[in-house]
Amino acid sequence: MEIQSFYIIMGIVVIAIIMAITTNFFLSRKKKSNIVMAEIDKIQTLFIKNHKYLEPYLSIQYHYFVKKKKYNGSCKIPFSFLLDNNHFIQLYLNQELDLPVLQINQEVIVGNEAIEHKLLSVMPYIPIRYLTSDPSRNFILPLNRKYGLFHKKIKKIS
Repeated sequence: MEIQSFYIIMGIVVIAIIMAITTNFFLSRKKKSNIVMAEIDKIQTLFIKNHKYLEPYLSIQYHYFVKKKKYNGSCKIPFSFLLDNNHFIQLYLNQELDLPVLQINQEVIVGNEAIEHKLLSVMPYIPIRYLTSDPSRNFILPLNRKYGLFHKKIKKIS
C-alpha cells in the first residue's frame, strides 16, 4: 500500500513537471507586443464613398521610437473613431467650396491645413501597439471614449 501511494504521488509530480515545462515552452514562443505613444506627423482628411454618402476618414502618419530606433507608420481610420459623447463634432465635405469642414460645438474650421492644425493641437500623440519581435509591425489603438478626444488633451506617457 505504501509503495503504491508513493508511485501515485511520484506520477502526479512528474506529470505536473512535464505540464509546467510544456506550458513555459509554448508561452515563450508566443509573440508579445507593447504599447507606445507615437507622435503624429501629418493628418489628412479623406472622404470615401460608402454606398450613397461620403464617409469621413483620417489618414494619419506617425513615428515612434523603440530602443532608440525610429519607426514610421501610417493608417486610415474612420473619423467616427475619434468622436466622443461630450461634444458635438462633425466632419463633412462642403460641396460648394470643395473643402472639408470640421465643426466642434459652435466652432467651424474650413480647409485641410486648418483642420490638421486643430487636430494636432488637440491630439499630438496617438497610442499604437507594436510587436516586440518586429517593431516595424504596428497598428493604431482606439482612443478612450470615456474621457473624449476634445475633452482632455492627450499627453505623452513615456
